[in-house]
Amino acid sequence: MAIFATWSYYPEQMQTPAPQQLTIQFQDNTDCDLAKQTCTTQFTDLQVQVTLPQQPIYLKPFASTVRASGNSSAAIMIVRVHFVMLNMQMPTPVTILQATPSAVDSERSWQGNTILPVCVSGRHDWRVIIELESATTQYRVQQGLSMGGKT
Repeated sequence: MAIFATWSYYPEQMQTPAPQQLTIQFQDNTDCDLAKQTCTTQFTDLQVQVTLPQQPIYLKPFASTVRASGNSSAAIMIVRVHFVMLNMQMPTPVTILQATPSAVDSERSWQGNTILPVCVSGRHDWRVIIELESATTQYRVQQGLSMGGKT
């Protein structure tokens, strides 16, 4: 007994969903140093507050907290944090923060442990990139983080 199977491929009949384009809103708030204070950034429909409850130490996990309030806060699905340095090409880890319960109904909160990499050149002038993403918009905030030392 022989069994034969045939398969037909008709690419012109396949429906591929169009990729969803994200609108990116960017705020540069590098004048605010997360090593020294809580930093708040205002978008048209969203306010973002970033806190590092303890002083970051290189290569040791430390807490990061992001709070969002405003008309678009309920639509935020994912929050990411990563560290970059201007004019440096080095890979840095990206941390996805976890949603946490908030005491205020109009506010959403995310927390996670991030790790600050070490720059082999001895520089200490980090930029913290916080990305909050909904189905249609990515809110990107750039904060400062100075650890003292050489810049």
